[in-house]
Amino acid sequence: MLTLLAAAAMVLSQHLQHSVEVVPGAIEEPCVSLQKNDRIEFSFSADQVLDFNLHYHAESVVFPADYSAIASHTGSYIAPAARQYCLMWTNKQSGPVKLDYEYRIYTSQEDK
Repeated sequence: MLTLLAAAAMVLSQHLQHSVEVVPGAIEEPCVSLQKNDRIEFSFSADQVLDFNLHYHAESVVFPADYSAIASHTGSYIAPAARQYCLMWTNKQSGPVKLDYEYRIYTSQEDK
């Protein structure tokens, strides 16, 4: 029941779907500003494996999610503090990789 109440306190504030061709040695890195307790839900699929991470910069770079050689994934993350958070894919293949990704940001309505 608590999970349902927590979900009801979130409002969709941003949604993005994007397709891109990532050339060898390049990255795709959308960054978003989240407030404390905001949630980002993300998913992606690629026609070849890529390295993927979700990160932010504090005193050092923090990686809440970090995967090597992955072609698809779905996940979510709740921001522990207000800052920029980045989804990043790196193409270590010898040819281009087609990447389709999507994210949704849900804003916490607590303390507003």
